[in-house]
Amino acid sequence: MLENLEILIKQFKPFIELLKENRSAIIDRWIDHLSRTVSARYRELDRQLVLDRYELPFDHCLNAMGIGITRGVIKGSCFYFKDINDFIRRRVDEYSDLGLTIEEAKGSLLSFATVIKEYLEQTCPNAPNREEFGDFLDLFAEQLSGALNSTFSADVLDVMEQHRDEILSRWVDELPTDVVSPHFRLLPRDEATAPALTETEFHTLTEFATATLATCETMLTGSRQGVEAYVDKAAETFENRGFELEELQPAVLHLLRIVEPILYRRLVAPEEASPEVLRDRVTRLRIAYSQLTEIVTSLATQVSDTFGKGRTTKIHAEFEDMFHKIKNKIAELIGPLETLLTLDQDGNPYAPPMLLIKAQAQIVIGLKERNDALRAAVTAGDMAAAKQAAQAVDEFIAERQEDFDAFVMNLDSIDIVDEFMDMTYSGARNTTDLIRQLHEKQKGLLEKKAKEWETLPFRRLVEQAFTTHTNFAKQKKMDYALEVALDDQKILVIEDEVERVLDQTIHNALKYTPEGGKVHVRAYVDANRAVMSVADNGIGIPKEVQADLFALFFRTEAAKEVDPAGSGTGLYEDRKTMLKHGGDIWFESAGTGHGSTFYVAAPLYAQNGGPAASEGSSEAALPEDCAAAEPLAASPAEPAVV
Repeated sequence: MLENLEILIKQFKPFIELLKENRSAIIDRWIDHLSRTVSARYRELDRQLVLDRYELPFDHCLNAMGIGITRGVIKGSCFYFKDINDFIRRRVDEYSDLGLTIEEAKGSLLSFATVIKEYLEQTCPNAPNREEFGDFLDLFAEQLSGALNSTFSADVLDVMEQHRDEILSRWVDELPTDVVSPHFRLLPRDEATAPALTETEFHTLTEFATATLATCETMLTGSRQGVEAYVDKAAETFENRGFELEELQPAVLHLLRIVEPILYRRLVAPEEASPEVLRDRVTRLRIAYSQLTEIVTSLATQVSDTFGKGRTTKIHAEFEDMFHKIKNKIAELIGPLETLLTLDQDGNPYAPPMLLIKAQAQIVIGLKERNDALRAAVTAGDMAAAKQAAQAVDEFIAERQEDFDAFVMNLDSIDIVDEFMDMTYSGARNTTDLIRQLHEKQKGLLEKKAKEWETLPFRRLVEQAFTTHTNFAKQKKMDYALEVALDDQKILVIEDEVERVLDQTIHNALKYTPEGGKVHVRAYVDANRAVMSVADNGIGIPKEVQADLFALFFRTEAAKEVDPAGSGTGLYEDRKTMLKHGGDIWFESAGTGHGSTFYVAAPLYAQNGGPAASEGSSEAALPEDCAAAEPLAASPAEPAVV
């Protein structure tokens, strides 16, 4: 940390002597600092009692610094902290008597260097080498933290090393149960059945538990290496698999539940012991469990914070994208909209707003009067009068040609107004949808009880969705059929969420298929997945926009014609829901007018948390293979809407 520390060592000794001389005043400052930054409990304690208790650790810290200077501390070397560690371990009970936790006791020692730096800055701000001595204090604080962690964590690290297999086995067994959350069944135990997640996600329960345990061990040693990478990976895994916040923290904190009884067996219960020995064992247990709690809680909080920030960022990005589109559209319309301002004959704004100024309205009235005269003459067969009336119309228009040109421009602008109003209406719907989604996500974060996951027969879910739309299909005189090619294979679901996806997929096929068309629904098993396919001969999906179909707010032009009020959020949310359930939704379409086939798939439920084995057919390919059944041919009697 200090390039020329060897040269400055001798100059540091006067600072140590100064601190010894002002020992009482500095300890008094130290206690004030503790009450402000470590724990307010220090304000409630008898001050003299606290001062007495902190004389010895103050001397231990000075002693360690003095030894460090005497030995010529260089970057990377260690101070002598044995006395401090022994002091803490012996005095845990005394700290408890003061009402302080072990974390607060440890934190008080870690604040020592900060107090010394503040004292020197106030009492001798211009002292030679004071800033260099401040760097020396930073090094002292860093290595003191490491020494305390090593001492406090020794028993925990030993237990983790000796019982690693037991800890991991229990963790992997208990994660995909109601002990933590059945949602973890979406992550299989081992690589053999791992889903195709991204490289930055945890693929299995074993991988998650192993990485979490390793990260906790790193933090127990006082290091931060790799912690940030773990936190980002865990948050991304949970977000992409549809977990909620209330499932994150219990997953990490479950390590405490597993390790606590092992610590007790190792430290307290091995054999009969004298009261003195037993007291020492209990103290070691308290220190070990306190250190483990502090580290695991810190890690769980970091994962949750990162998860929450990531989810909020995505929602804000959706808002930003939507408003950016609206802003650009408004910018395109500013020029044309200026022609719609109501002006009087002098060019000044005239209220209330309208498409025509007063003079232009008078032109319409004058033209109507002359046109009525022309029509009356023609009806009466009076050619002379008709000729005269026609000439009057021509003269009236010629005299006011500029007014007529402006008038026509304003009438043409009616289309622009319609476009602007449609855009505004669409933006309002999109905003409403996003606010609803944001509200639902925030509500989910605050809900104390997670949504209930159930194992349900996929066949039943499909049949329910199909039956829901029977009357709609009859009204449109559709060829509407269901084929079921599976038994009672089950999937792990939140029922209302998957019901909505199945229901909406069938409804869309019926909605975007012309009257008299065909919509066929199939339910079957493909490998380890339950699949519903919905084939129609409707409007189809243009090939040039197929890659964007699941984007937020995206809709094809043909879809807008059929349903102008659609918001473009349905398919986006459907895909998120199915990914959350370990499945997916995808489609095939030969293009405009050639119909579409949509597929909804979810993994079959298995008791051990991995995909279930199946003897079903393989008619539907994986989304990336795109080799499923052909969509129905378009009906020649009922052309597709384009």
